[in-house]
Amino acid sequence: QFSYTFAHTEATPFLLIGDTQWSLASDALAWPNEFQTYVDARAQQGFNYVQGRAFSIAPSGNDRNEGGPAFFVNNVDSLNPAYWQALDQRIAYLNAKGLVVGLALGWPGETWPLFSTKEQIERYLAYMVNRYAAFNLVWITSGEYEKGAPLTGHAFVGEWLKANDPYSHLSTTHTLDTSADDFGNANWHTMIYQQSNDAARIATDRRFNKPVVNSGFGFEGRQTADELRKDIWQIVLRGGFFVYGNTLTSNYDAVLTLENLSSKGASYVTYLKDFWTNNGRHEIVWPRFTKFEDLGNSRWLAGAPGVAYVIYSEPREAFQITLNEGKSKLEGDWFETRAGKWRTHISGITTAAITLSPPNGGCVAYFTVKK
Repeated sequence: QFSYTFAHTEATPFLLIGDTQWSLASDALAWPNEFQTYVDARAQQGFNYVQGRAFSIAPSGNDRNEGGPAFFVNNVDSLNPAYWQALDQRIAYLNAKGLVVGLALGWPGETWPLFSTKEQIERYLAYMVNRYAAFNLVWITSGEYEKGAPLTGHAFVGEWLKANDPYSHLSTTHTLDTSADDFGNANWHTMIYQQSNDAARIATDRRFNKPVVNSGFGFEGRQTADELRKDIWQIVLRGGFFVYGNTLTSNYDAVLTLENLSSKGASYVTYLKDFWTNNGRHEIVWPRFTKFEDLGNSRWLAGAPGVAYVIYSEPREAFQITLNEGKSKLEGDWFETRAGKWRTHISGITTAAITLSPPNGGCVAYFTVKK
């Protein structure tokens, strides 16, 4: 019924809060100390999803892990079991800490070109499914797919996974723009991935009736933490999900100190997660939100008409909205997204227009409707 959202198999809603760690399989994130420090920090901060690569061939340190290289001398006919055994324990640790893994199976111009026959690709896919399908993961058929395709094409990989994965994991394709351009309607393509600094693309890609994830809207370090904060709220208020990234923690040259992991942007992610996932103040029924509206002037609205609304305002100035709820009572509170704190109470009766007065810039209101 709610095709734009995620849920566990037992129907518990899953608000995807993602991080980028392209070195999760490699010595660039050394096992166990550095890897476990990273995972423990992200789990404590409220992240529940990490996107990474199954294997890389460059640069030094990112082309192997404690078990050695994925394939000896980069020959896909000479698989190294020790590499994959090491990846087993890494994925198991992520899952044990509550993080789903988005696993990119190949990369154009690097790892996919190692496979020169259809048989090699099918054997690799069979190995990955047999080895990893029991884990909690999402298949990412390729990174930045527009740069090039495996010998069989991208759709072949997705269709093969759909036909052979006994657990029917979600499957998508990492992109330079949006994977909906080529695969939006494909049955194997069960979630839309984007890499776009235009959050409005969320609304555009919801036309496929699938969850939409912006997996690369901007990296902390290339944009300020405050710019990132505004972006993640806009993405969610437009009905999407996001994957965070930090230039200091996300790649082969990362420095995984607690200081870098505890950046201001990561704190803003935690505040957002606390707001949306029932932190004891309000039980927000976000999976049932069907109304998403750009109010202009860096303000956005999302809600379940007749039930509840969330309204974000970057400016502090008072503003008016019209909800078409008739004469109803509103009850709720303001939340300050920079501080992660609930602030002033909202109470009133709806009329033709409602005046809302944020207590500060970058605040979000949650209120319920009582007829």
